Amino acid sequence: MSRFIVFDVETPNRYNNRMSAIGIDVIEDGVIVGEYYSLVNPEQPFDYFNTRLTGISAETVAGSPTFPELWDEIEPLMSSGLLVAHNAIFDMNVLKKCLCDYQINWKPYVRYTCTVQLGRRSAARYEPQAQRCVRSLRHLPESPSGKQRQPRLR
Repeated sequence: MSRFIVFDVETPNRYNNRMSAIGIDVIEDGVIVGEYYSLVNPEQPFDYFNTRLTGISAETVAGSPTFPELWDEIEPLMSSGLLVAHNAIFDMNVLKKCLCDYQINWKPYVRYTCTVQLGRRSAARYEPQAQRCVRSLRHLPESPSGKQRQPRLR
């Protein structure tokens, strides 16, 4: 059985050392079997840019749990499979900084993968075919008007 813990965090400011939201999906054998989402009170000010980007503000998180209050609830999920994130370096660093700032001990090593890196590796596999396609388009014959003919999609 394969079990993936897909997660994403939002941050309140440019320091990226606290969360303002976290979303988690638990996937077993390709099926979503659990979902979790919570706003997080970062106990830090919000930057205008981050608020515009995420739609999350100090008012939005008022009354939300802080990271330590949330950790007891999400730790069992985060410990139950391979962590997966899009741009995992960002999400893992935010998680690490939150754990360190609040002096929460977790694991010395955590297995994770990054969908950005997976996508780049997959794209590189198909790059030669794409380059051949672009080269062939450059060599299309010219039309009588002197303009290059556009390929027709069928």
